[in-house]
Amino acid sequence: MKDRATEGGSVTWSDQRALYRQCIAALRGCEPTREPGQATLPHPDAQVELWAALLHTFVDGLASQIMNTPGEVSADTAARLLRSLLQAVPPARPDR
Repeated sequence: MKDRATEGGSVTWSDQRALYRQCIAALRGCEPTREPGQATLPHPDAQVELWAALLHTFVDGLASQIMNTPGEVSADTAARLLRSLLQAVPPARPDR
């Protein structure tokens, strides 16, 4: 397996995306990836990829707000916003 960092990407970013990909796949009712290296590869379900990107962007933005403007977003508000986003993830269609 190639080192992701030497391919121009960030290992941290790739590992985070893999985590979000696994979370979204689970929410959609998809079988989780069991092989460690497979989670860093694009998921065959395009909706998993889309929602993983949205979740990744959302969490990064929320973390930035919490770090850069402390007190503007409470822990309760952050949790409520994250739950709202996750509840919007559509289930996989039965034909998937």
